[in-house]
Amino acid sequence: MELIQHIKNFFPSTQLSQTTSFENLELNYSSDGSLKNLTKTFGWPPNLFIILYTLLDYTDKYRLLVAPQSHFKWDEKLKLEAENTAKEWGYFLENEKLPNKSKIKIHLNNIFQSINMKKCIYDLLNQKEFCQSTFILVLSIDNVFRAKNIRRNELSDITPAEMACNMRFFMHMINYEGSLSLDLDNEGKDINLADNNTKYGFIAYKGLVPQSGLTINNLCQNLTYLKPNVAPEIIYSFDADNKFDNSSYNVLFIPWPLTVEDESFKMSNIRPIETNNFFDFFDYEPNEPSFNEVMRMLRSAIISTIKRLGSIDLIVFPECAFSTKTFNKLKEKIYEHFGEDAPSILSGVYGKDESGKGINTASLAFTGIGDGYDTIHQKKHHRWFLDRGQIRAYNLAARLDPGKKWWENIDVSRRNLAVLTTPNGIKLCPLVCEDLARQEPVAQAVRAIGPNFVVSLLLDGPQLKARWPGKYATVLSDDPGSSVLTVTPLGMTLKSTGLGDPPSRVVALWSEQGKSAEEISIEADGIGVALELKVEKTTNWSLSGTKQEKIILKKMFHSTIIDHYRDSNSNNLRTVLEKLLKDGSYKI
Repeated sequence: MELIQHIKNFFPSTQLSQTTSFENLELNYSSDGSLKNLTKTFGWPPNLFIILYTLLDYTDKYRLLVAPQSHFKWDEKLKLEAENTAKEWGYFLENEKLPNKSKIKIHLNNIFQSINMKKCIYDLLNQKEFCQSTFILVLSIDNVFRAKNIRRNELSDITPAEMACNMRFFMHMINYEGSLSLDLDNEGKDINLADNNTKYGFIAYKGLVPQSGLTINNLCQNLTYLKPNVAPEIIYSFDADNKFDNSSYNVLFIPWPLTVEDESFKMSNIRPIETNNFFDFFDYEPNEPSFNEVMRMLRSAIISTIKRLGSIDLIVFPECAFSTKTFNKLKEKIYEHFGEDAPSILSGVYGKDESGKGINTASLAFTGIGDGYDTIHQKKHHRWFLDRGQIRAYNLAARLDPGKKWWENIDVSRRNLAVLTTPNGIKLCPLVCEDLARQEPVAQAVRAIGPNFVVSLLLDGPQLKARWPGKYATVLSDDPGSSVLTVTPLGMTLKSTGLGDPPSRVVALWSEQGKSAEEISIEADGIGVALELKVEKTTNWSLSGTKQEKIILKKMFHSTIIDHYRDSNSNNLRTVLEKLLKDGSYKI
């Protein structure tokens, strides 16, 4: 591929026929889309980043940082050059022009001089000056675009350089009710830090850098490239600081339903695709308890958890825990109790669309600076596949013919990846069931973004280390280094006895970097599990030899939450909870 074609993949309207001078490069962080020349295009550094980063990825030349060749060797001199160039980019973002005697101009000319446009990109990266300038510009832009954790009381303190780096987020504040949102309404356009056609991918902030292996994800600390086959949705929430110790992160997991009836599984009335009769489709439609009973148990669990931990940051329910209607009512009630201090809620949600296809998503509700919850949805991208072994294991042979292979009746639409970033640096990434196990294509995006907390919602058997969730959770704990929590309903672990196994109460599994996976059981009479996590910092190294502190989550303790209020009605518990929130640790 010629360099000119590589550029036009991302910026097809940019004119490249004439020699470009970068003497008058000016900041252009809010482009109107009329990028007619390279000077205009490179007025926003992420536009340059996407061209050069993908150049290194496409040619596999990023490995030269640790595998030198005759024309290129990464040394302290080049590393210092990249650091100084990052300072120039900082000046550029703050003053909207390059400093005098800028080396950025030299590096741009080394790469984009007219004689190079018709040359093969592989041949160009075998040239000393071109190769050195490519690495220096990529790494310097990555250095200056460090993501800032934005808190409500810090908005007025952002420097001009930080304002430029975050401008694309601020433009969405009003449109998304106060949260800094990059949503998918326009084919994912707004997620992109660069101005390119998103049919060729996205530039986004990243979190963790894998500390093993040799992949493109080891290259940079702060920016990453996402392929267009997964549409990202990255949300920056404005959680209030309602705790003195912001290094604690408390999770309440409720493994509902506590009982799963055989009748929840049934043959689907529709076949979304034509298949051989050896294959068929099933629906999962559990009978929900009354909403009053749901709220009674939830309030009971919340009261006990607050008494034990002082606060709750996240409430988690497994895959298909609630219907869409019930989840919407539930989050309204929770917000009524907590207001702007409400914990985030992550739950599996099921339903039917207008065509009769099933809905299976992970819905994540979080607080913005407006009233009520904002909600994003992580889709399930792989249909559950029930074969004879699973039908026997879950004792479902009277409901589904074990001689057939059964696919879950859900819609499989465009793949997406939702990530919620909180003010204390938590990057929460929810996944649904098989998306944890399948390595393409969502797993690529997870590794590229590097979330420090992955929560996988399952409708599965016991969460044992030796089973598939343990295997794949530890893979993500190694690369990119995420802490991973897998959760399943107690009703499913108790139901998984058809192959001779005893009923199990292992409803969750925790995995973090450097430790073996840990099984989490719920005791008899328990309705939930409280997990006490700690926010810590760790050093991540990149291929270029740069290091940076990153936020990670470590598990400290977990304990079962007992239903101490089983004899109280929902309204009485509402009063108890309101008094607790008014008088206790949530009072600011």
